[in-house]
Amino acid sequence: NTDARKSAIRNITISNVIANSVSPVPCIIASVPEHELSNVAISDCFFNMYGSAPVEKAFQKVPERINGYPASEMFGMAMPAYGMYIRHADNITLNNVQFAVRGKPDFRHAIFSDDTNRLRLLNCVFEKPEGKLATINLVGCQNYKIENCEQFPQKVAAKK
Repeated sequence: NTDARKSAIRNITISNVIANSVSPVPCIIASVPEHELSNVAISDCFFNMYGSAPVEKAFQKVPERINGYPASEMFGMAMPAYGMYIRHADNITLNNVQFAVRGKPDFRHAIFSDDTNRLRLLNCVFEKPEGKLATINLVGCQNYKIENCEQFPQKVAAKK
């Protein structure tokens, strides 16, 4: 928006998708602060992600770039997840979603979520990142639920 009105994205359903990535950029569900992004459900999907990122990328801070939305390339290739990056969102559900890495090994988290409320990861399968990082990293997330997911370390990295 170029005016004072706040935009919103809500009530999105994605299902029955098989996707093969051709770059190390993950799937992105992101908004900017104070703009609503809510009620996104992704189910019965398989994402074959292109690996190759070193461990340093898992710790690199993603800039806001508020004027650049919604182009994914505005963040560059330095994303902290190989599978899904979620930021400034509410009520996001991944159910029966699988993430695999092809190509070179990837050291980033499968899922990285920042400032998310009501994130649910249900019946998902994530390929473990190379190295010792947690498969799922939640930063500033509230009211999350991880249930019946496979291949992630027993400890989920969560910071509030």
